[in-house]
Order: sequence, then C-alpha cells, then structure tokens
Amino acid sequence: MVPVRYRLPRVLTDEQIELIMGEGIAILDKIGIECHHEGIAAIFDRHPGAKVKDGRFLFSEKLCREYVEKMRRLAKNEPLEEETGPIKLKAVGPWTGINVVDMDTGQVRPGTRQDMIDGTKLIEALGIEGRKLCAPVAPNDVPGRLQCLVMCKDCWKYSSRTGGGIASGAEEVRIICEMAAIANVKPPYTYVEFCISPLTFNVDALDLVYKLLGREELKALAVSPGPIPSLGGTGPCLFKSVMAQSFAEGLGGSILVDILTKGERSPLTGGMTAVGTDMRYGAVNFSSPESIMLLQMGFEIGSYVTGVFGIGGAMRTIGKLPDAQSAAEKMMCALVGALSGARHFCDLGQLSIDDTFSLEQLVIDKEILDSVERFVNGFAFEKDADTVGIIRESIPERNFFTHPTTLENFRNYYWHPQMFERRMIGPWQADGSPTIREKARRIAREKIAAQPMRVDENTAKKLDALFEKAAKGLAGK
Repeated sequence: MVPVRYRLPRVLTDEQIELIMGEGIAILDKIGIECHHEGIAAIFDRHPGAKVKDGRFLFSEKLCREYVEKMRRLAKNEPLEEETGPIKLKAVGPWTGINVVDMDTGQVRPGTRQDMIDGTKLIEALGIEGRKLCAPVAPNDVPGRLQCLVMCKDCWKYSSRTGGGIASGAEEVRIICEMAAIANVKPPYTYVEFCISPLTFNVDALDLVYKLLGREELKALAVSPGPIPSLGGTGPCLFKSVMAQSFAEGLGGSILVDILTKGERSPLTGGMTAVGTDMRYGAVNFSSPESIMLLQMGFEIGSYVTGVFGIGGAMRTIGKLPDAQSAAEKMMCALVGALSGARHFCDLGQLSIDDTFSLEQLVIDKEILDSVERFVNGFAFEKDADTVGIIRESIPERNFFTHPTTLENFRNYYWHPQMFERRMIGPWQADGSPTIREKARRIAREKIAAQPMRVDENTAKKLDALFEKAAKGLAGK
C-alpha cells in the first residue's frame, strides 16, 4: 500500500533560477572576486576566460557557462523519485564548537579535550554520522598549534567519521596523513573554505592549497568555497540579489579550484545559501524564517544547476542553551527541510549558530529528527477497511483498545519517543517531574560511559607516540 505523505512543492520556477544564475555570472564577469595571492593569480590569469585586473579575478560568461555544463556532466542525474518505502532521515553531527554547555553547572564555558572526546563518543553511540572534517568541540586546553592534531588523534580512537578541522600548514597536513594511515581513516581529514562575502577569496586559506598542489597530501583537504552572504549585511537586502551573489561566490570558487587542480577537483555548486541578518544587533541568524527560506532557495538553485537533487537539511538555532527557543527553531528547520525533500540533516548538538556544542542538545535533536521522520513517512489510507463494522463491534466496549485492528496496527502507526513526555500530569509528578534536559543528560552520560574505542590499544599507543613526536617538532617552529 502506497502511503499518503505530505510534501512542500518547489518554490522557484526555472525562469527565476535562470535569472539568478544570469545575474550571478554577470557579477563574476563584470565585478569579479578579490584575491591578492601572486602565485594563484599567475595560474588563474593564464587560463582561457580568466583574467586578473586590479586584484580581482574576473570570470568570463563563457568560462562560467562551460563549468556549469561540466558540473552537469559530472553529476549523476538523481531526480527525486516517488518514495514508496520507508523514509530514513540521516542525522549528521555539528561543526566544531568553541564552547560547550556544562552538564554539571548548566553554564556555557570553553570546550576541553575531554568534552571533545565525550562528544565524539555520544555521536557514535546515538548512530549519528559525525562531521567527516571536524571534531564536535575545540580542545581549548590544548595549544592552538596542536589542536587540529589532537582532534584527529583522540576522535579517531572512537570514530572514523570525524576529522581535524582546519589545518594551519602543510607540515600539519602531512602528520595528519600519517595519523590517518595508523587509524585506518580515509580522506579527506581536514577542510578549507576560502570565500568571504562579499566577493573575496581568503588568501591565507588558499595558500595552503597552493603549497600542496601536485602533492599527495592534497587529498587530505576538502576544498570548498563555502560562501554564506547575509541578507542586508554582507549581501544585498533583496532575496534574488543575495542569492545571485551566493551563486557567484560559489561558482567562482569552484572554477578556481578546478583551475588550480587542473580539473582533478571540480566542486559541484549544489548547496549554496545565504542567511538572514538581525538589523538590531548586526548579527547573522541561521534559523530565522528568512534564513530558512534562503536555505531552501539555495538548494533549489543548486539542484537545478547541477542536475542533482541536492536538498539537505540543517537543524540550526541561535539559542544559547537547550531551551524552548532552540527546540522551536530546530524543529522548524527540520520539518520544513524534510517536507521539501531533505533526507540528511546536519548541525545536531549545535547552539548559538555553531559557537557552542551541547551533549544534551545532541540527544534532544536526535529525538526531534526522529519525530519529523515519523511525520514525513505519512500514513496508510485503508480504502477497503470496514469503518462502520469496526465501530459497531467496539460500541459495547466503549473503546477500541482491544479491537483486532488496533492490536494489528498500533505498533506501526505510533512513534514512541525516548524523552518527549506523553504521560498525564499525575504519573509524571509521581516520577519526580523530570525535565527534558534531565532525561537527555541521563541518556548522554549512560551512552558516553558505555561507548568503547574503535581501535585497539596498540593502535591508540601508536597515535599517541606520533602526536608526541610531532608536538615536539611543531613546538620548535
């Protein structure tokens, strides 16, 4: 039986997307992107259709159109097909938080190495896919130059689905590659995002890519433009125009990577976006209604450009603690995304955009996503059910608890949460009136305590020994 499922339709028309693309290409052709790196500029300026003028990289319309066609050739054509089987929503962990919400005090404080390990263990225990390129928490009790290596060394003991964040130099990348060989982790291990809105390439980030060109270690890097202009802040306060800028930054950055790597890396501009700005504070907001609309616009444009259905979801909030605001914003992000076709959701456990990580919020977010998964799976429409007969049979009992259709269907019909409270107030009070945070805290502690290492003791010792040797070498530089 094909289930009945609710869906949100695509919003932008082909004509509207073509207009945004055209304006984005015009931005690259007429304004260009600022970049002051002599070595990269020399490579770029030699490429057909590329030109450097007054410190800006200009991309001809022909070059841009050719790259769009290249993306479409490289991309597998995966149009959204009617889903008749069960829908599964993949949960993906957070970016690296500088702070954590302390489960003992409830206060926000700088994250530590132990927080990072606990976060990694909980992500694995909950069946959440970790961010392949970064740890959930920055180990602020470790010297800055060694943080990336510590992220790899300690997180890889518990998960192969985390990474080292942003490496600071080629030597660091080389050491990470050695660690990966010991821990049996496949690349990439670290990432470079280099586009700063409006229309600027970060030369410090690109310099690492430049130094690794032609070297095996380049495989360790995931290189992506990653632009996120803000509506009325670092981009125009016009929905169409800010998305045209985002398209230009993403496409221009992708073309640059393709040129630098001689076609070995051809990023797909499939997930561009922009975010809202709160004009009262001059702050970006990733979870406002405007930001959610921009996110959906970006994925619709990216899917159209590449020919790949690429809508991905995000569970974002600017809330500072696991509270009502955080839950409301994350639920809105998840539900709108899933109804639009998103089937994987990142940013679980993140708070204050991505400033802060919370073990409690990670557990709560997984429960939110599970509830959304139940909703988007819809319901069976039992066309042939004998409604009158079923009701007639149950009238004497004055309930349907023991009717055969109830016994047959209730396990499949109902989703039963781990934490969301379903009891009436009396039984809840008799149980001590537990809050959602108390329940999440208990689950987090139990799962962290039970989660084993993924590597054996010998491998862990090899990772520690390599780190100690590398730390002494890096300390002298």
